[in-house]
Amino acid sequence: MTRRILITCSRSWNDWALACRVLGRAHELAPDAVLVSGHARKGDQDLERIWKDLGGQVEPHPVRNWYRDGRFNPRAGFERSEAMADLGATACLAFIGPCEKEDCPLHGSHGSHGAVHCADYAEKRCGIPTRRFTDPILRA
Repeated sequence: MTRRILITCSRSWNDWALACRVLGRAHELAPDAVLVSGHARKGDQDLERIWKDLGGQVEPHPVRNWYRDGRFNPRAGFERSEAMADLGATACLAFIGPCEKEDCPLHGSHGSHGAVHCADYAEKRCGIPTRRFTDPILRA
């Protein structure tokens, strides 16, 4: 059975040295694993490139339903993440940077909504062992 590693990455993530170390170790432990990615620009695609440079395979899942009935679907990214997790994975690696939404109703420093949602859904709803790597600003 092919191992699958689900990844999620905030667009605000910027510790690429850590990401390289984590993916490098994952590839050492499971060189045959397929990296399951939401294929989001800036973040997911950067992790995909790292994994491919290590010789790994990527299974991209780009969002296909940003618009539904001619109207913007703000849950499209969340729905894609849930669908990826529902397919199952050996592990989930979440690289969580700070939320940068200017109009975010949440107060204080917190993780980006997409990466946090994907990690939480994978772990709590699908039982996928999940490892979160967070930006130092979120740990302060």
